[in-house]
Amino acid sequence: MPLSIIGKWELREQIGGIIADIKYPLGNGQTISLNADGSFISEYPSAISSNNVTRNGTYQLKVANAQNDLILSFTFQNNNQTVIERDSIRFQNNQLLFLPQASCCDIPTIFYEKIN
Repeated sequence: MPLSIIGKWELREQIGGIIADIKYPLGNGQTISLNADGSFISEYPSAISSNNVTRNGTYQLKVANAQNDLILSFTFQNNNQTVIERDSIRFQNNQLLFLPQASCCDIPTIFYEKIN
């Protein structure tokens, strides 16, 4: 796993998909923290309260293809059930890009920027 992927990442931009492109300001509260021990915490503002919604669990990285894309798998509990979420990602220029699946055109590319 690239050591530079370890740290806290904040959502910066969504491009493409069915919703128009969206740019997010610094300090927007939508973050993912990837820790060296394989654990993660993601946070985003709640739509119904003043508290952030958090999700935590473990993650794994695997090489996806020859273009240096990776598969990032998150494992976490939701309503007492184990959930595994797999995302295609690319790490470049201090950005973490969540890539849309090739079979679908209405999912945006999502950009996170490392904040620490």
